Amino acid sequence: MQVAVLGTGTMGAGMSRSLLRAGHTVRVWNRTAAKAEPLAADGATVAGSPGEAVRGAEVVLVVLFDTAAVLEVLAAASGSAEPEAVWLQASTIGPDGTVRSGGDLTEPWQQRFHAGFPKTSAYRSISAMRQEKGPSGQQL
Repeated sequence: MQVAVLGTGTMGAGMSRSLLRAGHTVRVWNRTAAKAEPLAADGATVAGSPGEAVRGAEVVLVVLFDTAAVLEVLAAASGSAEPEAVWLQASTIGPDGTVRSGGDLTEPWQQRFHAGFPKTSAYRSISAMRQEKGPSGQQL
């Protein structure tokens, strides 16, 4: 599966590496390119823009710092995304930010994603996620 990861901080980098280990093709982008570049050694392709990252992706994983970054990057990336791409929002933006990023339909890109954009966020600590095991007992 072709996956784009927008945001390669602690959580985005970890998710990217897990996707790569699972055999997926991963294209990554980060506002600070130096944070994305180490993932190339793990097999990811580093994109120069959000649009480049999402082009051709079946799944787009958004893992950004705040609501402003999410809104900016979604607007920048949406025109390059495949119409059937699945977008997963895992940024640390809380319920209000999640609603703003996909719920009020005032921006053209929000209208495009309205039908499939999840209106939920994950609230888990990185340390808790690192302790979890997968279905077969391996470390996640």
